[in-house]
Amino acid sequence: MAAVKFNDLIHDVKSDYIFDPNAITSFEGKTGPYILYTAVRLNSVLKRAGIDISKPETFDLSTEERNLLIEIMDFERTILSAYENRATDMIANYAYDLCQLINNFYHNCPILRDDIDDKTKAGRLYIAKLAIDTLSTAIDLMGLKIPSEM
Repeated sequence: MAAVKFNDLIHDVKSDYIFDPNAITSFEGKTGPYILYTAVRLNSVLKRAGIDISKPETFDLSTEERNLLIEIMDFERTILSAYENRATDMIANYAYDLCQLINNFYHNCPILRDDIDDKTKAGRLYIAKLAIDTLSTAIDLMGLKIPSEM
């Protein structure tokens, strides 16, 4: 169901599109399963961390961390713009862009590995928490539910 809902939301309501069941159920690209899989993956990391996550001390940010935080800070503007323009596709496209940055962060910024110092680990967990909170809100606004696993 999430695949169909997301597919309807990702397109501008004023435009036509071709419904392709195989494309919308893929775990790659602008699809509901891709969005939900990213959320499940991030929730899994936070659950495995098994600690309360709080705002950490300052630490040097990588490009991936910085880009993800900038996108997170743009969420409110995106929501307001989507509301003003009556454009659900803006929220869906934001969620997709955020997921791309989350996955880039996930692949390039290890969080729970033993060779990561505590200060960096705390900072990355905090970024992951901010990211899942933002993504969860976007997913909720689209009327989708994050499963516990996929």
